[in-house]
Amino acid sequence: DVQKSHTFGSMNLMTTDRQKIDSQLFGIDTILSKSLNGKNIKITVSSSGITRAANQAEKLNTNLSNASANAEKVGTTASKGMSNAAQSAEKAAKSTQNFSVGLGSIVGNMLKIQAVNAVINGTTRAIKFAFDEMKNVDTEMVNIRKVTGFTADEMERLERSAYTLASKYGRTASKVLQGGTTFARAGYTDQIEQLSELSLLLQNVGDLQADDAAKFIVATDKAYKLGGSYESLMSIIDGLDNITNKNATDMQKMTDGMTIAGSVFAESGESVEMFAALLGTATANTQRSGSEVARGLRTILMNLRQIRGETEDGELINGESIAAASKALKDYAGISTMEGGQLRKASDVLTELAGKWDDLSETQRAAVSEAVAGKRQANILMALMGDWESVQKMMEEYENAAGTAASENAAYMDS
Repeated sequence: DVQKSHTFGSMNLMTTDRQKIDSQLFGIDTILSKSLNGKNIKITVSSSGITRAANQAEKLNTNLSNASANAEKVGTTASKGMSNAAQSAEKAAKSTQNFSVGLGSIVGNMLKIQAVNAVINGTTRAIKFAFDEMKNVDTEMVNIRKVTGFTADEMERLERSAYTLASKYGRTASKVLQGGTTFARAGYTDQIEQLSELSLLLQNVGDLQADDAAKFIVATDKAYKLGGSYESLMSIIDGLDNITNKNATDMQKMTDGMTIAGSVFAESGESVEMFAALLGTATANTQRSGSEVARGLRTILMNLRQIRGETEDGELINGESIAAASKALKDYAGISTMEGGQLRKASDVLTELAGKWDDLSETQRAAVSEAVAGKRQANILMALMGDWESVQKMMEEYENAAGTAASENAAYMDS
């Protein structure tokens, strides 16, 4: 009974501590104007608000420490009670059946203590998250304003938009603004919100990191001179998403590859759907990374389009390699890279080569592949030629993909 009395007395003290904590939480909730569920965060950043919130947090931390200390006292008291109860268990069991009732009461109190501690720990984590998020939002807002020179009203509108997008795509506002900073620095001052939304969509459907998604959007937009068009970039994301959903490749490979080689394909007059189909087929059939395949495709393109330079793999595209590629195509497949005194599109040459591939011997195929793609990347050309049907299939999948990414994101958010 004495041990029980101590236990219940400590429990009353814990109740008092909880009341103090609740009061402090209400004050912080008023200052931050947010729900501490980690999802719907609405923070107005101001120096005065941060100062008052910090003062409230300091008071709260004091009460949390007191509560934790009392919880420890309760745990110690209950442990002693358990120990004494165990020592007298044998004697009590012989004289009465009330022992089990008393033991159950003590165990129940122990569980209550654990529950209170869980609430305290969860509350502490939520508060820390709120303060960290507030600081991160403030940092990104400062970064964007430095680059854009936005007015206070424009910054306020951008901040509201960030919270809206964060809720829509299951991200934090600071992460939304982090992407906005990338786009602002790339010169997309008027399209920050739209491009940020595309980045969030790509992260969700493609399981990409924010930095990779932003780099892909910027590189593709500049390569194909889309002017930051939301509709055009959405169409590309839809096409890639549909290809990756129906073939043995993934969004990371596709976006990495397009980021690396998109510009040279665009400058050579190749459509984004053709490049996506070549990239998708080659990554699916070789299971090599998107960056490796993209470098191989770039080498092929440079030889066929007579673009001189040195690749990242050390392959030197010069007059000798270009002549060797043209000679191998002419000698083994009867294909010319020229038509009417003009260079043909690389995709047209590859389409013709694919139609004749089955008629070539293994030796001829190897010679053409090495001459056109180089020794290190020859298997990429062979993978394309051996499965040109997939290239054509992926082009159709790309062209019939409208709304794919939005539908997948809806399913992602419901999961």
